[in-house]
Amino acid sequence: MLAGTHCVAIGIYSGLGDIVCALPSVMRLRASGRRVILVMSVGIHRVAAELLAQHLPPGDVLTVQWPPGKNLKSVWGLVQALRRERVQAFLVSPHPQLVHASRKLPWLMAALRGLGMRVLGAQADHRSWVYSHKVAVDRDLPIATREWQFLADLSGHRERGSFDWEPFRPQRVAQRSGGVLIHVGASKPNRRLPTRTVLDLIRQLETERPVRVVGLPAELQELKALYAESTPAPGADVAFVSGSLVQALDTLKHMDCSITMDSAFAHLAAAYGVPQVIVFGPSDPVSNRPVTFVPQTPVIQETQKLPCQPCGLHTCELGDFRCMNLISAAQIHAAVNRMLAARPEAAAAV
Repeated sequence: MLAGTHCVAIGIYSGLGDIVCALPSVMRLRASGRRVILVMSVGIHRVAAELLAQHLPPGDVLTVQWPPGKNLKSVWGLVQALRRERVQAFLVSPHPQLVHASRKLPWLMAALRGLGMRVLGAQADHRSWVYSHKVAVDRDLPIATREWQFLADLSGHRERGSFDWEPFRPQRVAQRSGGVLIHVGASKPNRRLPTRTVLDLIRQLETERPVRVVGLPAELQELKALYAESTPAPGADVAFVSGSLVQALDTLKHMDCSITMDSAFAHLAAAYGVPQVIVFGPSDPVSNRPVTFVPQTPVIQETQKLPCQPCGLHTCELGDFRCMNLISAAQIHAAVNRMLAARPEAAAAV
């Protein structure tokens, strides 16, 4: 379906995790001699700019105000930009579901098709009737593998090969610090641990090994103040990393284990080969799990799975996000100990 194309665009990405999962497939497509342009929302580009700069030329990233406002001005701006870059095919990534649900998407696809571009997407996608070509994609696959399969099928590769975090492999480190990294969570409350749970977890870990905490600056400032008030254990090595994304990733790479939510950090830990404990609340651990080659322990509501799980929503119909709030620091701490006990096997797997 991409035969004869030398410039393709892929989008529209609205989350850092989407971009992380797409990079291995994008780099593989670039290796075939094609120019690949990533299209993403303005907001997520601000977050991902440093990471993207390590892998793509600046000219191969286009930003758009997405979802668009009340008019179609931003959609038309994207159409014009793609036209200037002489894009021949636009690939709708098979996993940013919120983007697919936008009512403006058919207008964008229709405009691109009117300019003679091929518009390709997953067969099961919402509004897939606007695509000129459709590809069957297994929704039960992890999202990174899903993208890999999608682009492999479009490229006509009969042998897809095994998924590989190849773009991130050169940055992996052999010697780790023995510490544990805690990722507080994403900006949405459905993918974030309560502050009290994080504090309890730090207190349980601080007497055993170094602890590094990453997250949004405002959250870390609050956590740091509350932790200082709680009388840290003598000799505790706890630090709150509130710098750039690249600084947080440099910290992640040197950890023996990480505790992540269902977020971009879970995929980044997998990419860097860091064993991890993943906390899943409203999201599906089957389709949202990262592709990893080291042991990991997803932590779900272990006492009793709620009937609404997994809902996959950013809001909570019950109003209290109990699927996250009922997960205790003790549960996560126990999973970390199981993970670290498996460290020799993890090293062998890498």
